[in-house]
Amino acid sequence: MTPRQALASMLHLFVVFAFFAAGIFFVSLPYLPELRVKVADAILGGNEVCAIVGLGLFAASFLLLVGFYSLNRGHFLRIAMGRHLVEIDAKVIRDTVEDCFKKEFPKLALQDLEVIWGRKLEISVSLGAVEDEEALLQKVEENLSQLLRHRFGYKKPFALILRE
Repeated sequence: MTPRQALASMLHLFVVFAFFAAGIFFVSLPYLPELRVKVADAILGGNEVCAIVGLGLFAASFLLLVGFYSLNRGHFLRIAMGRHLVEIDAKVIRDTVEDCFKKEFPKLALQDLEVIWGRKLEISVSLGAVEDEEALLQKVEENLSQLLRHRFGYKKPFALILRE
């Protein structure tokens, strides 16, 4: 699981629990007259309580906004070409790498391609039965370096992750 997926799962779980808790609160409110009185007193007489709850909700919404915004980042690879900054969609890079694997390395399967903070590539592959894994992976790294440099102008190192 990538950090992006873990963050998305945590945010999703938080939102689901928040709505679930609000649902339980409002469903149980008619059956708890003492709680209704306390809530009404807090709303009518406790300006500090309302302000604290409001600030807490603002903080939670800000954290959710930042979290969901950060999930959207990283889908594009940013490369400086002279004075211009170019953004390449991760799907375009993924399709290019998959085509390379199909043509040159049929025993490799692309598992995942992540763009980390718009600057670094992580390419996860799974490997079938091969006699000399190290030589194959070295050849894959050289070919991918040339392909990424030639096709996209990407000259930085990338991570090649072997998964089962």
